[in-house]
Formats: sequence, C-alpha cells, structure tokens
Amino acid sequence: METLLMALGGCTGMDCILVLSKKKQDVRAFEIQFKAEQAESYPQRYTKIEMEYIFTGYNLDQAQVEKAVDLSANKYCSVKGSLDPSIQFDTKVTINNL
Repeated sequence: METLLMALGGCTGMDCILVLSKKKQDVRAFEIQFKAEQAESYPQRYTKIEMEYIFTGYNLDQAQVEKAVDLSANKYCSVKGSLDPSIQFDTKVTINNL
C-alpha cells in the first residue's frame, strides 16, 4: 500500500515540477508528505489520502504553484486518475520562499 502512495507522489511530483519549470518558477526543493486512512475491512483500501506539497525556492508565485498542483491532480497524473474516485483527497500547498 505504501508503494501505491510512492507512485502517486512520483507521478504528481514530476507533473508539478515540469509545469513549474515551464512557468520559469525557481524551485530548489520539493517534497510531498502523505497521511492516508484505510478501511478496516478487507481489502483495506484507501478511503482518504491527504497530500501536502512543500515547495522551496526563490520568489515562487502562490497562484502558479497552486495551478501546477491542480493540473497534476485533475488532469495529468495517471496514477491518481487510476484510483477509485470514491477516495477522499485533501491537498495542502506550502511555499517556503528563500
């Protein structure tokens, strides 16, 4: 199950960084932190996934970063698109400008 979260993070993370590099955003560090809840009954699928996107860089534009996360989550990330639509996703964006 943790491998599924790593695949989700890798897919959405690459999307975000590619979009932001095209927008000339100077991202120097990036990480995604997950919290996930699973059903108690088998197959114990994920019922809720919380993702915090943490960007560090120079003069990062909040709107551009949030747009990149939104595009990944709702358009580009094939891993997320393959997951059960009943999973509740919560997203938080944190920007640390240097």
